[in-house]
Amino acid sequence: MATKKTSSVSKQGPKPVALQVPVTTPGTVPDTPANYQKLSGDQLRTLRRPTPEQARSMGVVSTEVGASNTYEDDFGKKAPKIQPNLKTAAAWMTESERARRWADYSEDMAHLAADQVLGDQETFKLDYATAVHHDATIGERYPALAAFVSSRTVQAQRAAATRKKNIKAQEGQDDEPGTPVAPVATSAPAAAATSK
Repeated sequence: MATKKTSSVSKQGPKPVALQVPVTTPGTVPDTPANYQKLSGDQLRTLRRPTPEQARSMGVVSTEVGASNTYEDDFGKKAPKIQPNLKTAAAWMTESERARRWADYSEDMAHLAADQVLGDQETFKLDYATAVHHDATIGERYPALAAFVSSRTVQAQRAAATRKKNIKAQEGQDDEPGTPVAPVATSAPAAAATSK
């Protein structure tokens, strides 16, 4: 059976990267510690920041200082031992850049994969509706699939009901004082939408 090829060109132009399926999650993306909390803006403002050049060169400086056998002779016994902290900072900066790139990549992959799924869903809707027409228990046997397939319809119905309610409310505000406002109908919009 021939598989359908998905075009990599969208309405906005070619997609930026090839879709990688199946997803391969590297073992180098660990979970954060359970007690981790992101630094707040106030906390970040109290921290010293390296210049871009310092940030780029920390690894090289760490290697250079670590390779020196005369560090104490050159700078004195009381000079701080900067190499361990340089090494740690350089390692975290490298990891941060890798993580940032991986986050961008995985987000793009999620968008592209979801686009493929939603394309499949557009085609599948007719098959699903036909199956339900022939077997009313389909929705009971595939409840998650039923919710997934009808999600956009339900969302559109909710948005339409909200718009209708907002229009009614706006019309009520525009009325002259003392003019009675017709009550908003409480019937579910889904019933009206599905009736033929």
